[in-house]
Amino acid sequence: MIHAGDWTFFSKCRKQIDDFNDWLEEQYAPLGRILSPGNHETYLESDPQLVSLTPNGTVLIEEQLTIGGLKLWASPITPHSAGGFTVRSPEERARRYAQIPLETDILITHGAPYGILDCAPGESLHQGCRELLNAVKRIRPKIHVFGHVHQGYGVYQMPDTLFVNARIENMLAEIESNFDIPTCQDFAHLEVECCPSCHEEPELELTLVEIESGGKAWVCCALDMALNPRKRSELEQDPQWQAFERSFQQET
Repeated sequence: MIHAGDWTFFSKCRKQIDDFNDWLEEQYAPLGRILSPGNHETYLESDPQLVSLTPNGTVLIEEQLTIGGLKLWASPITPHSAGGFTVRSPEERARRYAQIPLETDILITHGAPYGILDCAPGESLHQGCRELLNAVKRIRPKIHVFGHVHQGYGVYQMPDTLFVNARIENMLAEIESNFDIPTCQDFAHLEVECCPSCHEEPELELTLVEIESGGKAWVCCALDMALNPRKRSELEQDPQWQAFERSFQQET
């Protein structure tokens, strides 16, 4: 079993990790459960030793593992995202990806390679990494599993490599259909700006997402991750945001 990251919701509480670890134990995986963190697993960037919190899986952070004769390599880095393991420098990403051994059968990354399952169908805004694509061309793994770009889920076969964007299909759409969704207008008095690393729309919606623990929370990286200290302090004092926070704690 392979998981390409984002098993927490920005590591907001320990219960998310514990619930995910319990879920892992329920999955039939005779060869093991291999995990690559995503940008939501900020707790692992802060302290890699916390991989011990998921004993039912093997967390790989830019390292290799051999299972059943297959050599796997996993990396959590992405070029631009809110959260953890972000490497914005193309040169640094190229240096890090150069460490991936040629003898890699299965490559697991959180980020997508440029141009392959890295945008919504019918759109041309690619969110993948060119340096990762170059690494894939060099390594030619049998399988490349990744996620991060939610709209790009699916499978794409090339002569040397099977590409798998393993994001869960239509999860948000199914959840959003049952709720009224507020927008950033609700917090306009705080002059919150949308995060350039995820969306450019000035009216970015606060999206209701389901976290792995089964709880729910109103979130947007523009509000939750991209605020400068002053705006974060103002937001934390806002009664409406405090209500959201209390609701999140009760759900999780």
